[in-house]
Amino acid sequence: MASKSKNLSYFNLFFSFNEIIGDIFPLLADYLGYANAFESFKLGSFQEDLFVSVSIAPLIETFLAQYLPFVILRRYTQDLILIYVLSATLFAVGHTYSNWYMIATFVIGFIFIGLFAVLSKKGKYIAFWGVTGVHALSNLIAVIYQWYWQ
Repeated sequence: MASKSKNLSYFNLFFSFNEIIGDIFPLLADYLGYANAFESFKLGSFQEDLFVSVSIAPLIETFLAQYLPFVILRRYTQDLILIYVLSATLFAVGHTYSNWYMIATFVIGFIFIGLFAVLSKKGKYIAFWGVTGVHALSNLIAVIYQWYWQ
C-alpha cells in the first residue's frame, strides 16, 4: 500500500509543478509585453477539444516525447540530462503555437520526463500511464478554462 501512496504523491507533486509552470509563463509573457503569446486556441466544439486534448493528445505525446526517448536512449546512455533535454525538446516541438508556448512546454516536458523517470523504477507502463494521467488532467483543466473562463 505504501508504494501506491508514494506513486500518488509523485503524481500530485509533478501535477502541481506542471500547473504552476503553466501559470507562471503566461504571466511572465504578459509582464514582458507579449500579451497574446498564450492566446487560447480551439479545435472545434467543446466536446471535440475535450476528446482530442484529454484522450488523444496525452497518449500520443507521452508515447513520442517521454516513452520512446527514455526507453530507447536508456539502452545507449545513462546520461539523464541528455535524455531530459531531448524529451523536453520533442515535447516543445509538438506545441508550436508561439515561441513563448514552446518555452513553457519545454519546461513542462522536463517535468513530464522527470515523472516518467521516477515512475519507471516501478515499470515503463506505470511510468507511461502516470505521465499520460498528469498530462490529461492538465489538458482537462486547460480546455475547461479556455471554454468557460476566457
